[in-house]
Amino acid sequence: MQEQDLAIGPVKNFLQEDSTPTTDDPRNFAPEARSVWAEKHRLKVINNVLVRTGEDTNQLVVPESLRARLFNQTHAGPLAAHLAAERTQAQLQTNYY
Repeated sequence: MQEQDLAIGPVKNFLQEDSTPTTDDPRNFAPEARSVWAEKHRLKVINNVLVRTGEDTNQLVVPESLRARLFNQTHAGPLAAHLAAERTQAQLQTNYY
């Protein structure tokens, strides 16, 4: 799903190919893809999955098509505490970008 995502796909392709884009390539990205590209120094492809690395954690880069479902499952799923939206987002950000 990351490959089909308009924001994640182009960035993941450049990282997988280990190629250096021209200065014009990121300008042609969709605005959200440019935001992801700005994090390129923290991005890695591990087992064909794009992750953002941190000091203590890796965050899965979540495609747009899964974000609402992930949020809803965390916010109101059977094991959720039905946290406020801000607390739910903070909880998600520990594992997901």
